[in-house]
Amino acid sequence: MQTAFQSEHSCIKIDTGKELIVVEWWGFAPPEEHRQVWHESIDLVKKHKLKRWLIDLQDASLQTVEEIRWTYNEWYPQAIAQVPFPFRVAILPFRNAFGELTLQVQLNKKVPERGLVLPPLRYFQDEEEALQWLFEDIVL
Repeated sequence: MQTAFQSEHSCIKIDTGKELIVVEWWGFAPPEEHRQVWHESIDLVKKHKLKRWLIDLQDASLQTVEEIRWTYNEWYPQAIAQVPFPFRVAILPFRNAFGELTLQVQLNKKVPERGLVLPPLRYFQDEEEALQWLFEDIVL
């Protein structure tokens, strides 16, 4: 696994052989950094045709309301539309219960309301279980 992008509050690692991208967050990322990381992740997914996403939010601080709205109303729908191949997403949610609830409400309610088809997506408390699910013997 190689580090493809690093910022003060995040790291993006990729394994092209396994078609895997791991986006790790910690602390509070200012809006500019937050958006840059998400844009960079999509660029890497498209460039390397990565089909398995692991998003680790366990050590992240909850974003501002404006950034949460941007992520789920703008970035996420664009990401789904820009990635033409099937992919799966495993999320290690915030350790903060409020942050986890906010994430689930936004993903499970707001995005489908916009008529988008969500990729297979699951929440995990354990990274090994998340990776096992990402690599289950299914057709992607």
